[in-house]
Amino acid sequence: MITNKNGYAAIDITKYIFATFIVAIHFTAFSNVRIQNTSLFNVLNLYVFDFAVPFFFVTSGYLLFKKAQTLGDFNGVFKEYFYRLLKPYLFWGFWYFAIGVLTQLFNGKRITYILLDKIKLLFFSSPGGGLWYVQSLLILLILLRLVRFNGSTHSLFILIVIFGIFALLCDSIFDLSGYVNWASEICNSYNCIFVSRLNFVFYGVYFLLGGGLYRFQRNINLQCSALLLISMYIIYCVCECLGGYIVFVSHFFKLFIPIVILLICVKASEYNIVSCSSFSSYCRDASSIMYFLHFSLVYAFGLLSKILGVSYEANCTVFFFCSIILLNVICLILRNINYKKTILKYIF
Repeated sequence: MITNKNGYAAIDITKYIFATFIVAIHFTAFSNVRIQNTSLFNVLNLYVFDFAVPFFFVTSGYLLFKKAQTLGDFNGVFKEYFYRLLKPYLFWGFWYFAIGVLTQLFNGKRITYILLDKIKLLFFSSPGGGLWYVQSLLILLILLRLVRFNGSTHSLFILIVIFGIFALLCDSIFDLSGYVNWASEICNSYNCIFVSRLNFVFYGVYFLLGGGLYRFQRNINLQCSALLLISMYIIYCVCECLGGYIVFVSHFFKLFIPIVILLICVKASEYNIVSCSSFSSYCRDASSIMYFLHFSLVYAFGLLSKILGVSYEANCTVFFFCSIILLNVICLILRNINYKKTILKYIF
């Protein structure tokens, strides 16, 4: 059996790595580095960074369903998780909503336009600061409550199929928008209303797949998991490189690659390759702190670049590395004051 102590260690370290990737995405790090006719950021985003957010959804689903299954109380565990997420969501939502308003005022936008824009984002995406991930989880938990999900494998399978087909279909339509008019018109209509693809509709399936993984991962060993990941990733890269209509195949593999990465983390702990340590504990705290705080630094460095009269785009990589250092320093300071025993525990 996999103990929680060891099971979380490999996951925590991987989450820290992927949290760093998310910071890189929002800083568009390496976009000022050119590779032939594209930027290094575009390459890294497509082949590396793009798996970061799905991994967090998968991990949330896995750990939540594991706890609910162990305690035999899905409603109670889901309710507790909902309120635990709601507190930082409200705090950071207000913070990033205010920053977004002030930033647009600074850029000369009219207050009526700003408020309408922000209210629309609030309902269909998030208040800002990358909080769409938390907002998506909150909506998914509400939906599971509305359908009276009781933890049955049959119900979970149906939900995975529904969300999976819908996500693959939507992704395919967006890819087709560059080739056929009807797909382009659908995408334009969608973007006018929902603003972004960053929501529970496109990413909910990852959360549910994570929940399903806990029930079926026992029969797969580490070697098979590693070979499966390598095979799927190679096929994914080939499909993306070839482009055209074959890129649709890559969506299928992109759906399952984060699942296999999490599976490897669990198996690595099961075989005692990765065990709990002070480093894994630090990674767990740092990934959460980095997620909630990093967008403040995105705004800060954007403002700093305007004040200094330098190009943000030309210095985005430097800003990214500076932010990673600052975020880790902040994490060390917070851990040193034992922030989990203060009011700060409610916002991280």
